[in-house]
Amino acid sequence: MNRRRLLAGGLPLAAAATLATAGSARASGRVGAADRPGAGAGSVNRAVLKLVRGDHQTEDPNRVFSDLKVQLVGEFGPVPDVPVTFTVLPGTGSTFPGGAVETRVRTDDRGYCTAAPLTARSPGGKFQVRVTAPNALDAHFDLEVGGGSAGELLLAVDGSGQQAPPGTPFQGLRARALERDGTPLPGRTVVFAVPATDTTGTRFPGNALEAIAETDATGHCVSPAPLAGATEGTLTVDALLRGSTARTAFHLTVSTGAGGGAQLVPQPPTDQTVQPGEVYADPLAVRVQRPDGTGVARHPVRFTLLGDTRARFTDGTVEHLAVSGGDGIVRSLPVRASSDYGTTTLAVAFSVGGAVGHGEFTLTTSSTRK
Repeated sequence: MNRRRLLAGGLPLAAAATLATAGSARASGRVGAADRPGAGAGSVNRAVLKLVRGDHQTEDPNRVFSDLKVQLVGEFGPVPDVPVTFTVLPGTGSTFPGGAVETRVRTDDRGYCTAAPLTARSPGGKFQVRVTAPNALDAHFDLEVGGGSAGELLLAVDGSGQQAPPGTPFQGLRARALERDGTPLPGRTVVFAVPATDTTGTRFPGNALEAIAETDATGHCVSPAPLAGATEGTLTVDALLRGSTARTAFHLTVSTGAGGGAQLVPQPPTDQTVQPGEVYADPLAVRVQRPDGTGVARHPVRFTLLGDTRARFTDGTVEHLAVSGGDGIVRSLPVRASSDYGTTTLAVAFSVGGAVGHGEFTLTTSSTRK
């Protein structure tokens, strides 16, 4: 598909083609009907619309997506002063200002342009924004409107990574339910479930595959202690926040061998400050290590930004999954601060099967640099 090739960046510029009349198109920005995509033999000579920022976002209803930005590039480089149209395709009611489903802007002298702000509207679901320009290959942004509970999180706080001999109890599994801004969710039910495909025989009390717990005033809850089955092996206990899409997982091992869960240790700097809208100098970093201090390589860690949800990783998301190197160190993408002035503190949760942690980094947006 054209879109796949655009996202991958795999087309050489010379082969990806240019405007059929590149010189005149740059000069006037006017292209006739015969030069539009799909019109006649000349349509094989096209420029490329490159997605620069804003692809693969999820927002709750009535919130504004991050900027949708593209660059128009031809055989001889960026193409300025050409109209580019952004169109919301059917799927949700998301709209540009004034309730419009289409907006048009012109490329600047470097071929860049940014759509008018796009507001997420109900109903929730996935949809695309098509981007077109005269005599250019179409591009598409893949976006999603959450169902209203997309702003909730469920974190595995303690208990993942445990090892227990057959027939002995694990410790209870501790989870925490939060809003994206870090506000606790008290009085919510969390369902802990051993998969039906489990081969170890691990069960909750009463030989049950499921157990429930209710969150306290701080959003925490602890499951009844699972009992390790008679067969050695590993299993994943899923935890789901009832009435929400939020979920997490706990990874357990039934084994007679010695061992223990990995640990996540935050790496400096854990406190950074930048001007509004800037990128923090250092990515977030943690070390995955065993209790004896040796690093664990090739271990996935998920970073989740909490608190000021207008801050984003540089790919436009609030979550990032990365894998540790040979020394056990794993780093996130860089984080871009909120554009607001004043001082806002941003906590970061990080979790993975076998190791969990949260709230160890402080990222601050301030008009005064530290």
